[in-house]
Amino acid sequence: MQDHRSFQKSVTVKVRDLRRAIGANIHNLRLHRGLTLEKLSKRSGLTPDTIDRLEMGKGEIGLYHIMCLSVGLGIAPGILLPRPLNIPDGAVS
Repeated sequence: MQDHRSFQKSVTVKVRDLRRAIGANIHNLRLHRGLTLEKLSKRSGLTPDTIDRLEMGKGEIGLYHIMCLSVGLGIAPGILLPRPLNIPDGAVS
């Protein structure tokens, strides 16, 4: 059985990896759409600095950011999430 500290460290690593993966998706989609940070900023309502920080996987990314970016990129919010989500078989019915 994992102790609390070990579990917390494991979750922290997974969250950091998830932030980086979402950031890479934001970056790749922005470039694919031919958008600069400034253009995506105007379309999403987020500052260029915030978008840049999120693309680098730094800081916290919340639902607000995901929703703003999905509008700015013209995509469904779930597209920003990495694939696969590693959901165990039978966990979703």
